[in-house]
Amino acid sequence: MAPSRIAAEAHADVVVVGAGIAGLTAASLLAREGLQVELLEAHHQSGGCAGTFRRGAYTFDVGATQVAGLEPGGIHDRLFRQLGVEPPAATPLDPGCLVDLADGSTPVALWRDPERWASERQRQFPGSERFWSLCQAIHQANWGFAGRDPVLPPRNL
Repeated sequence: MAPSRIAAEAHADVVVVGAGIAGLTAASLLAREGLQVELLEAHHQSGGCAGTFRRGAYTFDVGATQVAGLEPGGIHDRLFRQLGVEPPAATPLDPGCLVDLADGSTPVALWRDPERWASERQRQFPGSERFWSLCQAIHQANWGFAGRDPVLPPRNL
């Protein structure tokens, strides 16, 4: 490691490893609180699972292709506001996603409306309601956690 690099790291209050969504968020919030932050990323681009890769003339999403929590009071809305940044305009899609099972069947539509989504999954996956009930319980617990206050600023954790 070059001496100048070592000197830069020695002055950081916090070192954040990984410039994915969580690393970028943590580094931004900590810097906003006045800490000197060193952000390290091994890949040639930031974004982690929200990044992209190229094959020939095509660009592919690596993973995270949907964002939730931009509604007023949602977790991403609160993060942007804590950072002093206006949240981006967002338009909910309905369906939010179409999943092609590559078997020639009709793609599975993930509808925002709970009744429409229940009807879709019963049509596509008959007899699986016990599984989907468990998924819904996990989903509700997750959003209950994400919506809990106070989570910002970081000193409140």
